[in-house]
Amino acid sequence: PEIDRHLAVADLVVLNKTDRVGEAEQDRLRERVVELSGPAAVIPAVHGRIDPELLFDPALRPDGEEKVRQL
Repeated sequence: PEIDRHLAVADLVVLNKTDRVGEAEQDRLRERVVELSGPAAVIPAVHGRIDPELLFDPALRPDGEEKVRQL
């Protein structure tokens, strides 16, 4: 599916609306996203709120690796 291709080239994935599911479901979703996206940083969010620096400074991402990829 299309989402698989997008995740395969992503270097940052935002899991939004995490307030609407329990912790176990969040863990399951995160594991699935990691399977599809590989080394991309996966960030949980509520109302799409994330630290804007994560978008512009890859060194601040949880994985600590800087990647340059485009769709």
